[in-house]
Amino acid sequence: MQKRFYTVSLRQKEASAIAELVSEDVDWLVPGNTQRVPWVGRKRGRAGGAEFYAQLRAEWVPEHFEIKAIRVKGMRLVAIGACITREKNAETY
Repeated sequence: MQKRFYTVSLRQKEASAIAELVSEDVDWLVPGNTQRVPWVGRKRGRAGGAEFYAQLRAEWVPEHFEIKAIRVKGMRLVAIGACITREKNAETY
């Protein structure tokens, strides 16, 4: 199920389809300044999953995504891998 989630989240365009794979009980936190980066912060349930992916996709384009290992212990999951993205509206320096 975990690998399916990551595969779907990379390839699926609709945030709601990705969120269908998220438990209503999920509670995750991506640390950061929500005023500057809208997709960070606390998200809960399927609605939070849909919001996260919609906000993320509005800002970033995936370039490379690879899962090297998934570890599950009880109700906790850690995915180890690599993700390269490109900001859609990046300023040129």
